[in-house]
Amino acid sequence: MTLLRLKAAAAKYFPDGSISAASLRGEARKGRLKILQIAKKDFVTDEAMEEMLRRCQHQPKVLTSSSTAKRGGSPSGSYEIDNHGAQQDALLLIAQELIESSKSTSRGPLGRTRAKVIRPKFKSVRS
Repeated sequence: MTLLRLKAAAAKYFPDGSISAASLRGEARKGRLKILQIAKKDFVTDEAMEEMLRRCQHQPKVLTSSSTAKRGGSPSGSYEIDNHGAQQDALLLIAQELIESSKSTSRGPLGRTRAKVIRPKFKSVRS
């Protein structure tokens, strides 16, 4: 097991300088890189760097559709869309009903009770 200082590991795996030792520390905070700390100095292994690179790989979303096959068993070109929109609409309707039926517990802006303003009555001193 070869130990590399973070600066050396950044230079080895990212020779263009796009990733620094501070960036690697950030990945460690996110739980993607295992760091060894010896005498208050941070080290990584080649295995830990390669594992981090695997964890950081972008997984593109796979677009899927459910097709309805016609009598011949092959897709006809028209696709049946899953009923997710209707389910989401039903959930939003239930949530809205719950919101409307719940009583307000707020006492006003900033949780303060409102006071009645009493304006003093002054006599006009106009000539």
